[in-house]
Amino acid sequence: NQACLAHLVRDYEDAAESYPGAVWPAQAQRALRGLIREWHAAREQGLPLIPAVVRDPLAHEFRHAVLAGLASVPRNPGPKNSTKQKPGRELLEFCNGRRSDVLLFTEDTSVWPTNNISERGVRPLKTQQKISGRLTSDDVTQDRLDIRSYIDTARKHGKNAMDVLCALMLGTPWRPPAQASSP
Repeated sequence: NQACLAHLVRDYEDAAESYPGAVWPAQAQRALRGLIREWHAAREQGLPLIPAVVRDPLAHEFRHAVLAGLASVPRNPGPKNSTKQKPGRELLEFCNGRRSDVLLFTEDTSVWPTNNISERGVRPLKTQQKISGRLTSDDVTQDRLDIRSYIDTARKHGKNAMDVLCALMLGTPWRPPAQASSP
């Protein structure tokens, strides 16, 4: 699964505030933002992945930012699940231990670097819940989420929301292309 880079960039911003003199938080942000920019460029050009000549230096910069952070923010001793760590430490461990999940989008431009589209679909429901203190019924909420998910998936595939909704109402629903199965 692709880790959401929008969240990671925000987390590195928090780390920069926690460690004002440290270079690694800004370095990690710069590398991630660069990779996102290059993903957009590769996608616009119809490329299946970010070319190695641009991807590798940015991925290298990100890797070294994580390693520098790990070296400068030591782990607090104690059981992993019950010992509170210094700010940024768990972020660094996540990025180090799950590097393939953080950089998956660089090897496949069909994988989005953020989950902002998914979050955007849930945001109106969460706003309604904050205002009224509740959602409508569970069934209505699930229906809204299903419709939002359908529209967002179609948009990710370059389809117009109104076109797919009209086709759905006419009994000819759009379906996303089947994914190739792994051997």
